[in-house]
Amino acid sequence: MEFVHLENQQLVDPRHVNTYLPRRSIGLCPNSNLDPQVRHLPPPDGVLGFRGNPDVILRMEMERSMSLFQIMGDEGLVPSQEEEMKRRNAIDKLKKIVREWVQTVAYHHGLPKRYLRFASGTILTYGSYGLGVHNSESDIDALCVGPCFATIEEDFFIVLHKILASRPEVSDIHCVKGAKVPLMRFKFDGISIDLPYARLKVISIPEDVDVFNPFFLKNIDDTSRKSLSGVRANRRILQLVPNVEIFQAVLRCIKLWAKRRGVYGNLLGFFGGVHLAVLSAFICKRHPTASLSALFFIFFKTFAFWPWPTPVVLQDGVAWPFIPMDKVLWMPIQLPCSPYQLCHSNIVRSTFLKIKNEFMRGYMLTKLEELLGFCDPNPTEYVDVDASDPNAVFYWGLPPARTDMINIGHVEEEFLNSTKNVYQGPTGKMKLSIVQADQLPQKAHFGSKRQSAKPCWRIVRSNQRKVPAYYKYQPIRVDRYLTTNACPEYQSAGG
Repeated sequence: MEFVHLENQQLVDPRHVNTYLPRRSIGLCPNSNLDPQVRHLPPPDGVLGFRGNPDVILRMEMERSMSLFQIMGDEGLVPSQEEEMKRRNAIDKLKKIVREWVQTVAYHHGLPKRYLRFASGTILTYGSYGLGVHNSESDIDALCVGPCFATIEEDFFIVLHKILASRPEVSDIHCVKGAKVPLMRFKFDGISIDLPYARLKVISIPEDVDVFNPFFLKNIDDTSRKSLSGVRANRRILQLVPNVEIFQAVLRCIKLWAKRRGVYGNLLGFFGGVHLAVLSAFICKRHPTASLSALFFIFFKTFAFWPWPTPVVLQDGVAWPFIPMDKVLWMPIQLPCSPYQLCHSNIVRSTFLKIKNEFMRGYMLTKLEELLGFCDPNPTEYVDVDASDPNAVFYWGLPPARTDMINIGHVEEEFLNSTKNVYQGPTGKMKLSIVQADQLPQKAHFGSKRQSAKPCWRIVRSNQRKVPAYYKYQPIRVDRYLTTNACPEYQSAGG
């Protein structure tokens, strides 16, 4: 296997160079067992343009996907069973409190006895918890759904507020009445909870109420409709994606990227959770057989070149939303449920440009994959102790994707042009080279057993001529590398 060696003779902050990639390499782990969630994945549907032995391609994709699942655990993106149980218990307790609250309100409103025992309310979750992509630090978006006689002004914000405030599990409770969706905010057993209210024109609310049933949505007020929109959007997304588990994994990875790259936060003019959920579902729905790692790459390729302000519409056969001529929408994303309105967005021109740059940056980091086949990045930052200037060194494993030699000029031009277009500021002295595994420094060896000779080519600086290449070795061809039976272990840059 050849390795791309990228050295920048400048002290580089890894948060700006490589934060998009998780800490562990998205690579090949030849001797590891496959995760049950990726073991039966079909081969990718031609989205990476890789040609070779289908069995090997499938294994590579599964191993890379498994690495992403491992990264989620390492980054704390998946709560432990103990934390998950704590959240479930909090929701169950909250449901019980709401049912008792409804009974109390019904009694004080003088509801006839024959109806009193039927009166009920419930709690519906949405947001990251409702989609199943929460982590140990996530709050819970929980909607209180009450019957027709329970008002928001008195019964919800006064009566229920007093009941909750008196509970030992509840702390830091306060009302946010002036929000677009009025709500109560508090901590329940230490878990932050946002609790808006929706009032339906019925007396009894079943625990598994169908939020798409016109019977329950008939003649409800505008506040209740807005409060229900989050639950309805979440449930429609989960109905539309072909594989819920893969969608959840993609969304976890994309949210991590957005937070690390500083493009997450609706209040600050960036993406909110619902925006990323729709974008991730859009990719999953259109590539139902692609693996997790392939979907991660396709996400950036798709939205780096999306013709904004063309809306992103998840549901097929739905007309584009009406956008007033006097209103500027930079990144319109449609909610996947009637009345098919746009997701609320605070994106402005400056944040739009930053998001576009981050999409392009993510795409640039997979440019080599399209040109050469599989790009197996090792995101660890190394330092060349023999160099006198501050520096940072990164490696990518590159098994060539064609039977002829790599088009060196094309790779050089695409890589350096992409770097100039996306990275803002001086790059210092950059050196890009392809080396064999046995030429890596001892600290950067990844366990590869393949033996070869000298580097194929080297670039010193973008404004200088190329150093003459050395062609004294026989280049490794992908057809021999992928189909060989002599070496069943396919090493990666990440080890």
